[in-house]
Amino acid sequence: MPDSSIEGGSPFEWEEFLRNPSKGWEGFWESYGSCVRNAISRFQLTRQDAEDILQETVFRLIKDDFVALKKWDKERSSLSTYLSVVAVSVSLDFLKSSFHQYEQKKIKPKGESDTEVDLLDTMADSGLRPDEHLQQRQVIERIVSCLNDWAGLKQEDKILIYMRLIDVPFGKISNVLGLRENALMTRFSRLKEEFRKRLKDRGIDLSEL
Repeated sequence: MPDSSIEGGSPFEWEEFLRNPSKGWEGFWESYGSCVRNAISRFQLTRQDAEDILQETVFRLIKDDFVALKKWDKERSSLSTYLSVVAVSVSLDFLKSSFHQYEQKKIKPKGESDTEVDLLDTMADSGLRPDEHLQQRQVIERIVSCLNDWAGLKQEDKILIYMRLIDVPFGKISNVLGLRENALMTRFSRLKEEFRKRLKDRGIDLSEL
């Protein structure tokens, strides 16, 4: 029986979509595309970067005969929350690739402008000398690497920690993950102690997280 109320009254027919995803994709995107766009917009990227992430998110959803969408379990989360988590996961992958791009980037000649906004800059202090700025960015790379190497960490928890690292308020994180703000604060309090220990093992001591 088609489920037409998966999002509290949404007219989208999920079971019908599953029978023929290619045919139903347009209707699906019309109903849920905004969830993906809103999740990506939280990172305040350039228009081009946001569009690249959007395209990659769509690809991740439709590849291998829509397997990512078929894995959604309505007993565990709403569809909009699931899609937001996928979109933020793609954004995190973008962050990792940004480190590689930064390491390979040549220093621009003095006076040459760069209108591209590097996602790493949201975690760095712009009031530093160039050598201090580079050193800080290298520390940030190690922090995010530690987060990505944390075996067994749930994707939602990774997103929670990362978004707190770039000072996203709990209220906005609540909107992205579809979880209560108080629950997120309690969850983060538990996670940050373990994260601090893992960072310390790598020689990183954060006085405040």
